[in-house]
Amino acid sequence: MDQSKALDVVRHADDDCIDLTTIFRDLWSCRRWITIAIACLFFLMASSAAFLLSKKEMRVVDLPVHFSFAGAASGEYPNGMSFKVRDLLETPILRAVYEEKQLAEYLSFKDFQASLTVLKDSRGMLILEQRFLAATASKKMSSEQWGVLHKEYLADKRSLMASAPYFLRMAGDAIPYDIAEIVLTQLLEGWANYSKESKGIFQYSIPIISSSAILRDMSESEFMIIADRYRLVLQRVEGFAKGVEALPGADLLRGDRGTIADLQSEIKDIQLFAFKNLFAKIWGLGVFKEKNQALLYIDYRLDALNRKRVEIEKRIRVVEDAMEAYIQNRATRSSRSGAGGNSSLSASGGSMIPQIGDAFLDRLVKLTNESAEAQFRQGLMKRIIAEGTDLAGVESDISFYQNMKNTPENDLAKRLSADEKFAIVNGDILQIQENLVAVVEGVSTIYKEVCQLYLKPSQTMYTIVGPVQKRQAGVYEAKKIILLEVAFGMLALGMIFIAALLFSALRRRGQSFK
Repeated sequence: MDQSKALDVVRHADDDCIDLTTIFRDLWSCRRWITIAIACLFFLMASSAAFLLSKKEMRVVDLPVHFSFAGAASGEYPNGMSFKVRDLLETPILRAVYEEKQLAEYLSFKDFQASLTVLKDSRGMLILEQRFLAATASKKMSSEQWGVLHKEYLADKRSLMASAPYFLRMAGDAIPYDIAEIVLTQLLEGWANYSKESKGIFQYSIPIISSSAILRDMSESEFMIIADRYRLVLQRVEGFAKGVEALPGADLLRGDRGTIADLQSEIKDIQLFAFKNLFAKIWGLGVFKEKNQALLYIDYRLDALNRKRVEIEKRIRVVEDAMEAYIQNRATRSSRSGAGGNSSLSASGGSMIPQIGDAFLDRLVKLTNESAEAQFRQGLMKRIIAEGTDLAGVESDISFYQNMKNTPENDLAKRLSADEKFAIVNGDILQIQENLVAVVEGVSTIYKEVCQLYLKPSQTMYTIVGPVQKRQAGVYEAKKIILLEVAFGMLALGMIFIAALLFSALRRRGQSFK
């Protein structure tokens, strides 16, 4: 009886003991998954700790700026060259500012270059997207309503992207706030001047005329040929004046012969009165050194103009055919889309939410490409208008030469001597030459003043749209994150290795007990 009780006590004592060998043997059978889990756990811990510990507070200075020159929204300088916001951070510009402001005492040029960025202000875009998502959240909205809202959203997005300012940012503790503000302003001015000098951004496509084109010696030529050459020069002067008038601030300036509008009126007067009177005298009085030479010149000009007219008419037909083909294709696509849309609605039982079917996808493509199609149509119309304007000018010149060739001599030609006729015509030609030179010099004077006053890079290239924003911001350093991740990773591997050694020791101990 006492022996059985003793056995029960021993059995209960064995039941209260924990067999670690059995437990570790079970764990060892899952050693691969345990190792992977421990590695993943420590890797996540290492990444999180590295990310948090690498955060550093540093000074951030933002200068809000809007690029105000013509073509900035489309990514082009005024002369047509490609524009990108990273142009502000080109090495010559940064080097010039770095040396001028003597920033070497604060940081190296490499660190100075790395501290600068140009960012788009995206706060307005976030608000716009939130409004669009809130407006289209209703499940009862029809596909037509959704399409209208999406179209408005795209239009607002394009407008916002074109008008949203940029931030020229400097991040770092090396440069004090007051000096950083000066440096950012100097960077903008340096970029504007560099763009003007190295890229010629203000060299507008203006057909500039100089007085040397008028004062050439043409005394040996036929009077009619001299007069016609001056008429063609006047057409170029008119184009020069129109180009100058289109420059910002040109209409506000006044030269010795008046404003640019006054000079254009003077050009019209020379065209309508001086030249018309001159050609009437040449042909009415019969003032020719060699009339056959004048007739051959007119025939040559008529032949050249007729060939030019044929070429312009061909180009107009090509553009018109392209426009007609585009309209027909668009009408075909619209009819197919309408038919597909009706079948989709009937098949879906009149569902009011957009269905991902062919008709709906076609509508999405249509909405997405609508802007591109509008630009394509506008481009075709502009080409047709431009070619039509050129054709009208060519036909006017053809009529001019034909009427000139058919002008009869008047009665005054019989009463005047040859020398008197030559003197009258030569005096008119000299007067026209003098007026042309004066007009060209007047337009050139206004053009130079516009370049000096209104085409200054710092005034026309950009606008600072707000005060400098200074703040402390948390910045995560990439180098520090990498180093900390390596350190924590090594620690995790070491702990796993130690755990493996402990398990092996316990296993051997368990086997010895057996």
